Amino acid sequence: MLKFFKGKDKGNVIYAPCKGRVVPLAEVPDPVFADKVLGDGFA
Repeated sequence: MLKFFKGKDKGNVIYAPCKGRVVPLAEVPDPVFADKVLGDGFA
């Protein structure tokens, strides 16, 4: 690994390129996603 990252273990950190909120697929107005036709997930 690079020396730049050595000693900076902060656990699992997820960064997002934009702001927003996570909602369950049941709250999505599109019936294909809300009925989980394509599988489980979030929006």
